[in-house]
Amino acid sequence: MKIEKLKVKAFRGFVNKENEFEFAPITIFYGPNGTGKSSTLNAIEWCFYGNECTGRATGIRERIDWELKNRNASEAPSVEIETSIGKIVKSLEKGSREKSQLDPEVEAILNKYSFKDFLTGVYQHQEVIRAILVEEPKVRNEGFDRLLGLSEYRNIVQVINDIIRKTKSDNLEVKMTPIKDKIAAKVEEWEKMIKIKREDIINKGIKEEDISDEKEGDIKDEIKKELEEFMKELGINPTNEFMQLNKNTETEMFNRIVKNEVTKCRSEMPEMKKQKELGGKQSILNTLLGGYENLLKNLNEKRSRLTEFISKNGDKEKLEIKKNEINGEIEKINREKEERSLQGSIIKKAIEFLEQEGINKNLCPVCGKETADLLGHLKREYEEKYESILKGLEGQLKEKEMEKEEIERLIKESDNLQGELKSSQESLKKKISEISKEINREIKVDEDPKAILNSRISEIQNELEQLRGRNKKKDQKLMDIEEKLPVLEKITEILKYQRYRDEARIIESTDEWKKLEEVSNNFKKLMENLENIISAIQKASEEEAESKIRSAQDKIDEYFKAITNHSSVQKIDLQVKKDPRTHWNNYKLLDQNREEIIPILSQGNLNALALSIFLALSENLPFEFIMLDDPSQSLSSEEKERLVEKLNEVSKKKNIIISTMDNELYKFLKEKLTKQKKIYEFGPYNPQEGPLVNEVQI
Repeated sequence: MKIEKLKVKAFRGFVNKENEFEFAPITIFYGPNGTGKSSTLNAIEWCFYGNECTGRATGIRERIDWELKNRNASEAPSVEIETSIGKIVKSLEKGSREKSQLDPEVEAILNKYSFKDFLTGVYQHQEVIRAILVEEPKVRNEGFDRLLGLSEYRNIVQVINDIIRKTKSDNLEVKMTPIKDKIAAKVEEWEKMIKIKREDIINKGIKEEDISDEKEGDIKDEIKKELEEFMKELGINPTNEFMQLNKNTETEMFNRIVKNEVTKCRSEMPEMKKQKELGGKQSILNTLLGGYENLLKNLNEKRSRLTEFISKNGDKEKLEIKKNEINGEIEKINREKEERSLQGSIIKKAIEFLEQEGINKNLCPVCGKETADLLGHLKREYEEKYESILKGLEGQLKEKEMEKEEIERLIKESDNLQGELKSSQESLKKKISEISKEINREIKVDEDPKAILNSRISEIQNELEQLRGRNKKKDQKLMDIEEKLPVLEKITEILKYQRYRDEARIIESTDEWKKLEEVSNNFKKLMENLENIISAIQKASEEEAESKIRSAQDKIDEYFKAITNHSSVQKIDLQVKKDPRTHWNNYKLLDQNREEIIPILSQGNLNALALSIFLALSENLPFEFIMLDDPSQSLSSEEKERLVEKLNEVSKKKNIIISTMDNELYKFLKEKLTKQKKIYEFGPYNPQEGPLVNEVQI
């Protein structure tokens, strides 16, 4: 079941205006918090499950006091979804009474899978999916069962336990119809799966009579023989693990080992090795080319700055000449200052002598000549001829010193520019030497390293294209072998479902079961039989869990290591064992040393692991879409990019609905997801009108 169209009105963040969304293989809701993105996802889950998605029982804190109707809306909330198998309409009447209209095909799926199944296996809500990892074992185990599509087993046992309780209280009045209905529904589901997979495999050329244990073994022998001959032809040694494969090897393990061997063949093919070698060489040359261009650009910038400096200020030689000229002027001023100071000091001393008491103020102490007002005359002469001139010389000297400092600064700047230019020239020379060494030839002064590198890169590209052509034929043989693996897997699945169906039918055909239908008078026997049925169901749940985990194990490990990087975790090992107390599945997440990994993971690692488990196991439910609500929390830029790359793989099997406020994740989603996309950008929120939603034209 896929979502094709959504209409929302008066629900949560939406007001009276009806908003309509069309869905594609990839549907993106982007915008800041509080603009209506989450309300859009909430509308989908409410339309499917109504009030089951509200309140404390959901396990989500924000749902405890949820209000479905928008306070500014005059109409009642309504949501309509068109799916690939039918339509569903949900509205809320007065008194919070739900009204639903849905097509039978949609109703059948929603009745079969609970809201908790949907919340765990379809809608990746951060608070719920991460809880599977950190909650108490009971909650974690139930969560994994839902992710694996096994909650139906628990539902059947719940019905049986209810009947046991009723039997004890109703004086052994056993009502077997609910059990029969559940078992019949499970048998019907297995029959449907068998039919779908049989039709699929027959369309691929497999005959009806070939769907057997014997044919399954023959295909395994055929795959092993073809791959073994291919490896022998190339001179590649198979692993011991591969050599031990036989027709009795479990299919999941067989396919995993064969895929690993095919990968090994591709990596060790001579053409592939040469291709890898040339690719590495080309990468080195591209790096050298980029480095050369940057250094050349840097050199030209340094040369331009020096030229501009010289044009404006002159070269260092001219600056030195100017500096010497200024030094001469300073020396000349100092000499004049010294002469004036000497002459002035004689007059100043005469003034000081005449100012003493008892001295004739008009008699010259030097020549003995008497002059009227000699002291006043000497003071005026000192002020006019010496003191003011010395002050002027001091000003000139200061001005010349400042000129000298500026010239010295320019000389230093000139030296720095010359040094930077020389350093750039040496770096460029060194880079040319690296290029020469890499291409194994000398680059002459009159040659252009950039042109030489581009020529060599082009030659390698041509050689790579020729290698890819020669490699294509051999790779086709490996692809032919790989194409047989899904066929083998489908045969194995059909045989497995047939066994499940037959075992379920055996239960109905036992004498004990018939006695139960006749309302057995033997209460003890009845209880024993019911407990045996529970044990059988729990065993079936355990076996199916083991099978699904084996098939998804490598994917969980691959997704986790692809999205994030943890130095202590080289392998994620999800294991399931029967809990000796509850007899239900008990799940553990271990590392390569069989130690639990949850205690050593950071918040970002936990998010990455939860996403990896969710994506790897989400295909176990019949919903052909998944919903991701802000999956990039606590992830780094690189982890976001790698998450989007993995979503490309998921999109081959499931439609993806993703909501985010993360600009960086949004950029990766737009650029790297290859499936057809619908993008809705949510703008500023208006309380009276609701979300402002614009569809982005791609």
